[in-house]
Amino acid sequence: DLHHLVNLSLIQSPSAPYKLCSVIPNTWKAMSSLESVSICLFGPIPDFIGESWPKLRDFILAGSSYVGNVTASLCKLTELEYVDLSFSQFTGEIPPCIFSMPNLSHLDFSNNIFSGLIPDTIGAAQTIKYVSLANNDLSGMLPQSIGKLSRISYLSLAQNMLIGEIPSAFNILANNNQSISIDLSSNMLSLIQNGLQHFFDAVDGDYYANPFQCPLPSNIHNATCS
Repeated sequence: DLHHLVNLSLIQSPSAPYKLCSVIPNTWKAMSSLESVSICLFGPIPDFIGESWPKLRDFILAGSSYVGNVTASLCKLTELEYVDLSFSQFTGEIPPCIFSMPNLSHLDFSNNIFSGLIPDTIGAAQTIKYVSLANNDLSGMLPQSIGKLSRISYLSLAQNMLIGEIPSAFNILANNNQSISIDLSSNMLSLIQNGLQHFFDAVDGDYYANPFQCPLPSNIHNATCS
């Protein structure tokens, strides 16, 4: 009975001789009790999941082979806590509503082909602890709203095409009373706003491979300038 299925996993052993991926067929609409989905996706994320899977907490599509956008219907899953679409081929812009999901704690969109700006709504993710948007084609400037991530412990925006400055709003992250690791390496960041000494003292950061202008703050490590 599909209606009572709670966990769905189609992940195969890493030693398998080939990758087995699947589409999400319309018949899966009936799986209204699903709490966890872990599959390699071969087709699009269907729009029906936002209303048909209201109990979903874990959504893992890592290693998927589908090339296309992420549907905004994902944002209707208010119980969602863990999302992993890493090492796939998702394209287009990141839906801004992703960061407004009330229970989201882990978001991994790394190693895809996402483009456009980092949504300013990222600051609305008040429950999120882990965010990786690394190794995509994201551009534009770092949103000031990142400073509002009050529970963040890991943030990676490395290997994108981000430009401009590290904003002073990042200082707020240093007041979160928890260990924080941030990776901004391999972008096109060129400036560091004044007044970030507290941030660089408190955060474990990687800023290498950015064309920062000299001089750099004396307490910044893992960075070079020219």
